[in-house]
Amino acid sequence: MKIAFRTDGSNAIGMGHVINSLSVAEALQKYPSNNKAEIFFIMKNFPEAVAKVREAGYNVEEINPGLPERESFKETIKILQEQKTYCLVTDLLEIHDDYSTELKKNKILCVSIDILGKIKLKSDIIINRTTISKRFEQYDRNQPTKYFFGPQYVPLRTQFIGMDKFPRQQQQKVQNALLCFGGGDEYNLSARVAWILGKFSGIKTTIVLGAAFKLEEELQEIIAQLPQQPTIIKDAKNMKDLFLQSDLAVCAGGSILYELAVTGTPALVIPMNDHQIENAQEFEKFGSVLSVDLHSEIEDEEIQGVIEKLLDQQLRKKMGEAGKKITDGRGAERIAEIIYSAVSKGNQDE
Repeated sequence: MKIAFRTDGSNAIGMGHVINSLSVAEALQKYPSNNKAEIFFIMKNFPEAVAKVREAGYNVEEINPGLPERESFKETIKILQEQKTYCLVTDLLEIHDDYSTELKKNKILCVSIDILGKIKLKSDIIINRTTISKRFEQYDRNQPTKYFFGPQYVPLRTQFIGMDKFPRQQQQKVQNALLCFGGGDEYNLSARVAWILGKFSGIKTTIVLGAAFKLEEELQEIIAQLPQQPTIIKDAKNMKDLFLQSDLAVCAGGSILYELAVTGTPALVIPMNDHQIENAQEFEKFGSVLSVDLHSEIEDEEIQGVIEKLLDQQLRKKMGEAGKKITDGRGAERIAEIIYSAVSKGNQDE
């Protein structure tokens, strides 16, 4: 049973889709089945993302990042045929055209992991983890696609399983702050927020840089002027422990919101694009984060003001408790079960 993941990551688009796909791949490998999957990835050859997947032990078939979507899909089909692949799992922000006829012609089962509800591909299965219900309304329900919606399908890494039950204590004083702006942080928000946090005495800052971050020289120049030097961690492998060691986090508005929630970590969210604004506002309704406007529209003084609010222990306690109600961290396991069930049924039908 051969399964391919079609996903991408880079400085510009971040690494969230790649991390999600790796989480599902890991769950597939651990799934209790007598017929273990052979997994490989099809990716645009952005070096940092490809290297991360290979580091995790998977083969990667690379495609030209300059190709338009339709040509890119033709390359994908060619690879699937050559590899005699049974199932394709897509994890892309948007898919603008429908290629399902070609997939069906080649007897390839298609599972799409989605966020925005903007994929035109008529997949056999669509899994959308979002809590934003309006994103579910954009799918064409006249198709025989099976849908799975909600945060119970958030594909977090294995390290987060069980954290929703882990008792989280909020310290009286904020001593440790964590900054994490995704795999690329193309606007260097890490440097900007580190500078703002430098105005708070007694707070130690840790900056997590993703595999696709390219502005380290600029970051180092800025933080060198701070009275207390932040700790910099590159491409962290154990985010769970970093969250648990932090009294608050300042981050972007992607998949990290679920990781913060399940570990009970209060956070300030600075969105990097429009759909992250929606994500941040949704989590603010849940009570697990505070959010501000788009990074390019917000002033440093407002960011500083929200951080001052987060110094309140009772507020952080409420936020931590609210986050643990959003998801249990077992979404990757559920997705693996959905894929195996579909593959098994397909084999029986044949």
